[in-house]
Amino acid sequence: MSHYREQFIQFVVDFANTYDPFLDEPEFLRTPADLQEFLQQRHIEMSGPFTEIEFMRVRQLRDRLRDIFLRLETSDAAEIEGTINSLLGTSPVNLQASISEGEPTEIKYEIPTTVALVERLAVQTGLGLTLALQQYGAERLKVCAAAPCQEVFIDVSKNKSRRFCGERCANRYNVAHFRERQRSDKD
Repeated sequence: MSHYREQFIQFVVDFANTYDPFLDEPEFLRTPADLQEFLQQRHIEMSGPFTEIEFMRVRQLRDRLRDIFLRLETSDAAEIEGTINSLLGTSPVNLQASISEGEPTEIKYEIPTTVALVERLAVQTGLGLTLALQQYGAERLKVCAAAPCQEVFIDVSKNKSRRFCGERCANRYNVAHFRERQRSDKD
């Protein structure tokens, strides 16, 4: 898998996980400055400072993305396809082929920085989600099974059996179920 493709897919996971209901303060994007730092860390160009309205629209976009992950198991393909296509269709995109000798040909995209930030991010999340579905399949795009955590992740395990976003949740889940079994045995 190309580095370019990995960046898109990782952005989708990182962006969706800027909200984590497991934490006391679940919102990572509390202020426009938080969003600006998030985007700068991922080398996403901004045309300038954004307004409070744009900031709120970006958070709504993130919520739509999280909703897609939450609905992957229960929605039909046409519904998910429609949602992703609505993300991809929000802005004009310039596509270019990138051909390097000895390397696979890649398609790169460019969205003019004059386009509103939320529209550029919608296209990027739609493209990243499409690439993740293409690379891994819907059954590997998961939400952590250790409630109340709802972090999203991509299961890259060989047998498609990963259930938790990380060790923190796996351990917490296993300890809780161990204690529950202990209580059941005592009763």
